[in-house]
Amino acid sequence: MAIRKYASLEQAQILGVKGTEDRVRTASLDKFSEFGDFRTSDGYLYARIRAISSRVNKNHDGWPSIELAGSEDVFKQHTAAEGGFTIEASEGGNYGFSTFVGKPIFVDHNNSNPERARGVIVDAKLHVEDFRTASELDSYYSSAPDNHMPPTWVELLLEVDAKTFPKLAKAIIEGGQDNKKGIDGFSMGCDVEKSVCAICKNSATNPDEYCKHVKLKGAEFDWVNPKTGSKESKKSYEDCHGIKFFEISAVFDPADETALTREVIHEGEKTSSTPTAEHPVPQS
Repeated sequence: MAIRKYASLEQAQILGVKGTEDRVRTASLDKFSEFGDFRTSDGYLYARIRAISSRVNKNHDGWPSIELAGSEDVFKQHTAAEGGFTIEASEGGNYGFSTFVGKPIFVDHNNSNPERARGVIVDAKLHVEDFRTASELDSYYSSAPDNHMPPTWVELLLEVDAKTFPKLAKAIIEGGQDNKKGIDGFSMGCDVEKSVCAICKNSATNPDEYCKHVKLKGAEFDWVNPKTGSKESKKSYEDCHGIKFFEISAVFDPADETALTREVIHEGEKTSSTPTAEHPVPQS
């Protein structure tokens, strides 16, 4: 039995509300030119987004770097890489970021009816950063748990049917322009094979097996730091293992504060959402 996870904080109808003007931004990413095969002339909109990062989100769910990659082999094959590396999604990937490809796009995780899909995820990449550079831009990685290192995040290319769903397309375009009337947040949906408590290391394959710490995620508990042997207070969270992504949704308030639109392209116009390093992501 899998545990189902969503990286959004509420089920709000995002198209009728205004976004925030001070969205958190992180490091600049690559451009659209590496993807190709755009069908903007046929009424499709494309959005390049940051979908999830190796961090603890505002739901107190943790996402280890190896789990986002889908296998520890990814890091074994790139141990000599300096300054980080990027890899493409592989066909038939059973876990991690590759499972995003071909999955539908929804609004606010309204995914019970496939006919409510607004588009499809057409490509995915895994980015692994140099931890020294990442920690300068994002304070989370200056003291992140070992299994959230190196800093790792997933980039997606979304294809949205703008002709059939013009309101969503308009909201994404405006969000990509940093327009407070638009939407620039995204939230993934996934199944995880098990979760592991950050406090007591209890492993659970369904909610009935949760320990007291995970049942009270976000609360402070006494914890013995294995590195120092000293007793400390630590906020509880659960790390997710065996991740299989099954959708991405446009949302107003993503639990992962880095899950934002990076760039949008549509017929007749191209616009970018330019990230900055002025507002580092706060630690969860």
